[in-house]
Amino acid sequence: MGKQYLTIISTLLAVLTLSSGCSENGDSNTLSTPTDLTRDEVCMLDGMILLDHPGPKGQIIFKNDEQHFFCDTKGLISTLYDQNYKTKIKQAFVQDFGRRKWGSYNNNWINIKEAFLVIDSNQFGAMGPTLATFSIHTDADNFAK
Repeated sequence: MGKQYLTIISTLLAVLTLSSGCSENGDSNTLSTPTDLTRDEVCMLDGMILLDHPGPKGQIIFKNDEQHFFCDTKGLISTLYDQNYKTKIKQAFVQDFGRRKWGSYNNNWINIKEAFLVIDSNQFGAMGPTLATFSIHTDADNFAK
């Protein structure tokens, strides 16, 4: 079968990832801002320098305000599912790849709960096949075609 895309809506990811009612210390949902990438950011999972690799990146802000980066969206998604982290996550962000070239490093961060993810692409991220992320459904659809 050809390329296909998976639309992730906020309800699904809210249940799977961000148990964001209140944090352990009683804070309500204070919003955090994603950080723009520099050569200093390395992947939480393997220490790879993010700007050395193509494809969409991710970042998680934990309830204790620690911020961690991912060289690949698959690594970010697996961390969101990880029972060791799941309840500690405040917000997660991915890069919007709408209307830009693969391999560009513009930050363009969007909340993952609002992202459309394309699977089964022939584009590679830092760790091989990855999930392409978009803020607009038509951009995801065009990429999938």
